[in-house]
Amino acid sequence: MHVIASFCLNLSFFLYLLYYLPQLMKNAHSTGLRDFSLGFHCLAITAATADLCYAFLLIHQWQYRVVSIVYFSYLLFQHGQLYRVCSTRSERYLLHLCTAMIPLCLWCLDLTHCHPAYALVIAAGLGWVERCASMLAKLPQLLKNRRLRSSRAISRLYLYLNLIVTLCDIVSAWYFHWGPSSRYGSPVSLCFTLLLLYQSYAYQYPQRQRWGRTYA
Repeated sequence: MHVIASFCLNLSFFLYLLYYLPQLMKNAHSTGLRDFSLGFHCLAITAATADLCYAFLLIHQWQYRVVSIVYFSYLLFQHGQLYRVCSTRSERYLLHLCTAMIPLCLWCLDLTHCHPAYALVIAAGLGWVERCASMLAKLPQLLKNRRLRSSRAISRLYLYLNLIVTLCDIVSAWYFHWGPSSRYGSPVSLCFTLLLLYQSYAYQYPQRQRWGRTYA
């Protein structure tokens, strides 16, 4: 079992470096970017920012820090992609709010250097923020896909890679006795990923083309 857990840990490291690239490429070459949920993005970038600070507070493995930096960079790039297609004031306000949250988390990181006694408390809070946000991030996209009856905003390759990464996280979390947020949060995230994957096939064709029938 140790060999399997170690393999999953190493595999997830390499996949984490690459698994969001298909989504960024789809964003750049697809007209479906307007169907991408801002709620999904805002929760994801909240999780990535908290995880980046958490990595430099408590985690000393260079692999974890590299993954945190790379994923955060991907979401910053997506932030710019989404800002270009935002058409309403409320959408831009939400993105500005996410942007303002980034220096706030970095300020928390700086605070721990000035007051080391706060480090464990802040790190614990950031850890739970990261896990809760990443666990629920896909829910807004699920709801938007259902409302639009379309899944064209999400890359199917990204979902498959995310599925493998999450399975690896589940094995690693339980074998290496990670915290409860990782042990219980990853299975919830896995369920949301499976639902998004199901939607990507269920909404693959317009309603009028399903089952070989034609609808007016």
